Amino acid sequence: MVVAGTGTARGYRSAPVPSFGVRAGAGRAAFIELRPNGDGSFGFVAVEGAIDYRVEEEAGEEILRFSWTGFGENDPASGRGWLRRVTTDRIEGHFYFQRGDESAFAAHRSD
Repeated sequence: MVVAGTGTARGYRSAPVPSFGVRAGAGRAAFIELRPNGDGSFGFVAVEGAIDYRVEEEAGEEILRFSWTGFGENDPASGRGWLRRVTTDRIEGHFYFQRGDESAFAAHRSD
């Protein structure tokens, strides 16, 4: 399962993200945090927001699909995305902005 355990969040720090760079802005690292209750948060470059997710099985593989709301460069933004576990400590996925950009990402576990 992409998110395991109970009561603790799983955090990931991003590897280079082609469309948005490595930093979340103001010197902080990009991140994705997933909580066992189906929500989470993220931040990268000038985008940050809240995630609502569900884990689905597709072709024998678990995929975490999510919607998100937040801010991009201080303007309200929203979209959807997905991620999957590549190894125990690495995930990859895709962010989609409603009526806008999209970006692939990869991240490694930070905890």
